[in-house]
Amino acid sequence: MYLRVPDRCRDGRIVDFPLGGEDNYQLQMKYGIDSTLLQADWMDTSVGNYDTCIRRYYDIGSGRLTQVSQSTYKVGTNSFCE
Repeated sequence: MYLRVPDRCRDGRIVDFPLGGEDNYQLQMKYGIDSTLLQADWMDTSVGNYDTCIRRYYDIGSGRLTQVSQSTYKVGTNSFCE
């Protein structure tokens, strides 16, 4: 997967993104124009009940994707990560 780094953070070039595909089921990304943080949420498919999501934050301010933190949270069975 590729991600265009917003112009505010660097030069708008496209960079590799370390998430995507079957390993990151239901991947959703959120970011705002007033922040250099990117939030990525996806379903942890290693948990058989499909009730655990992973949330990871990346800093994109330097033009590189630098992982800042990661946490997990529960959702209802067969629900979506938000």
